[in-house]
Amino acid sequence: MEELNDLLTVFLGFGVFNANAAFQFSQYTSVYSQGWSAGRLGYLPEQVWGYALARFAFERDEMNPEWSQYLSTNIRAYFKASMKWLRSSGERLHSYE
Repeated sequence: MEELNDLLTVFLGFGVFNANAAFQFSQYTSVYSQGWSAGRLGYLPEQVWGYALARFAFERDEMNPEWSQYLSTNIRAYFKASMKWLRSSGERLHSYE
């Protein structure tokens, strides 16, 4: 059920925030040391966030949504690849006719 909780934020329109927080990377440097850390929040990997957001936009006929400019670099790459695939397949989950 944890994955569904993450997907619910996409459905409710808040997916950009959780997607951008899915992976965090930071570097540090001090006088005596340097290093990096990486962390993950939530239950979905970045690829799934990108696809979920693309599916959300595709189903709403948003082929180039304004909000996609606010996606982090990795999520945006997965989003664009998913949108390209969805456009080529043209298959919708729901018909609005």
